[in-house]
Amino acid sequence: QAEESGPRECHSCCGGPRASPVPQILDTTRPTLPDTCSFSSGKYHKSVNKPLVDVIIPVHSAGRPVERAAASVLDHTEAPVRVTVIAHNINQAIIEARLGTLIKDPRMRVLALNDGIPSPTGPMNLGLAKAEARYTALLGSDDEFAPGAIDSWLALALTTGADAVLARI
Repeated sequence: QAEESGPRECHSCCGGPRASPVPQILDTTRPTLPDTCSFSSGKYHKSVNKPLVDVIIPVHSAGRPVERAAASVLDHTEAPVRVTVIAHNINQAIIEARLGTLIKDPRMRVLALNDGIPSPTGPMNLGLAKAEARYTALLGSDDEFAPGAIDSWLALALTTGADAVLARI
């Protein structure tokens, strides 16, 4: 059951008040934001200079289709997002070449981690340590997000005040 509460900041892009109270029943298939928030129109303030979502993509092999993973975020997300690819125990230049023109996107960055340990923990922890956004997502280098997935998850989180959103599998 939803608790009554006063207006709160809706999110970091405009600081607009969130509608109160939070509805008791939520339709998670089509989340909507309060009318008081500019995010509800699908528009973001030009003044946003940091992402609302950091997406971390660890990659440990040049054979992984990391460009597909990164493109699924950059090409299909309206929200301020940043993709951080972690080149784990592999030459960073190889991964940058694999990304092609995506590497020129200002929302993209590639970091190197050469720890010699064949474990996904190191690159995930590095990505989390470098994340600055309010929300963080993890994406496998051979996976991809459905178009609009991050926008949908973000809208749900901002509408409900959730600290985390778990996607359906």
